[in-house]
Amino acid sequence: MVNIVTVHFTYVTAKTKSGSDNATFNTLQNIINGTYGNVTEHGADKATKLRIDSAIGLNEFFSNRNGTEELVSVKRNEGGFVHVV
Repeated sequence: MVNIVTVHFTYVTAKTKSGSDNATFNTLQNIINGTYGNVTEHGADKATKLRIDSAIGLNEFFSNRNGTEELVSVKRNEGGFVHVV
C-alpha cells in the first residue's frame, strides 16, 4: 500500500458533449460518496482498484516562501479517464 499516485481533475461535467452520461464523473462521484471501498476503511482485500489514463501536466506558480519570489514548477497527473478494475 505504498504506491499512491495523486491525480488532479480541474473540471469534470456530468454529461458529455453528446448529452450522454460521463463515466469519469460518475466514478469520481462514487469515490467521493464512499460507494467504492478504500484501504483505510475496508482493508486491502475490499478496496476498489482503479486505472486512470491521465496526462502529465506542469503546475507553475510564483512563491514567496523563502523571502524572495521564485518560480515553482511541479509535475502532476491531470485529468483523464477513470476505470474501475
